[in-house]
Amino acid sequence: MPVQIKQKIITPLLASLLLALSGCDQASQIAQQAASSAAGMVSAEIKKQSDGAIEQIAGQANDVLQPLGIDANQIASSVKAKGVLLAQKALNSDSSWQQLEQYQGQLPQDIGLFTAVSPISAELKNILNSEHPVFLSLMSSASVLQSDGVLYVLGKAPADTKSGTAWLMIDSKNRTLEAGLIRNKVAQIFSSKGDALLRPAPVQKFIQQYTAG
Repeated sequence: MPVQIKQKIITPLLASLLLALSGCDQASQIAQQAASSAAGMVSAEIKKQSDGAIEQIAGQANDVLQPLGIDANQIASSVKAKGVLLAQKALNSDSSWQQLEQYQGQLPQDIGLFTAVSPISAELKNILNSEHPVFLSLMSSASVLQSDGVLYVLGKAPADTKSGTAWLMIDSKNRTLEAGLIRNKVAQIFSSKGDALLRPAPVQKFIQQYTAG
């Protein structure tokens, strides 16, 4: 139950911040959870937005905390610092692609899949070359990361044939990719060297749906 103090409601995140300072047995775990939630994973934009949210909550909390001699802004700084460390550990461009398996069901923007620290970053840029910015734009509202033999992400349904869409398949074991762009009902495929990846049925259906057939 939220705790009401002087007509102020302690939100779940604010409660986490308070407990993190209180030295209670749950402090370390709660602070880590709050930092993880606030910092997102690796995207600089996500971190920027999260930092702003923490600062706003801390500002609101000062009315409650000042009579107790506690500076909420100091708590926010501590949580953000923990968040940065967690973000740095989340994805690393030098690490195994198989770590991506644990992020099934999460949105690409929440795990930093298309950021510079993602393990697939270098290969994705390599196969897409000049089309890399277009691909990122079309995948800005992609589906969650899914798995069916390979990992895959599907772009948002295009508003019209000119706007286009995209898809991505990831073979995390063999470190290979297939990226696709669909524009004007025409599909372009960009693949890593080696054997072609077997497309899951949802990917094949997605391609057929938005191409001329």
